[in-house]
Amino acid sequence: MSYANLLLEMLNQPIGTEADAKEKLADAVAQLPKQDREIVRRHYGLDGRKPESFAKMAADSSLFKLGKKVSAQRVQQINARALRRLFYQSKKE
Repeated sequence: MSYANLLLEMLNQPIGTEADAKEKLADAVAQLPKQDREIVRRHYGLDGRKPESFAKMAADSSLFKLGKKVSAQRVQQINARALRRLFYQSKKE
């Protein structure tokens, strides 16, 4: 099962085909704020990327405003916030 299918299943969305799942997930993730969107894409390996750890993303200061360094825990918190946003967004539809 791909991360796209897993995320959609977590959000209680019908999955359909793999292509449908990826399209639905891409549409939902596109609605997130830029920072949240980038963290979700990088952590789950969306857009054909290799999944990245929170620690690796924390070391990349270009992800954050003013090039600030943040901890891996903070990146994990932002990821959790993004998943909550996706969940509540799915409930509105």
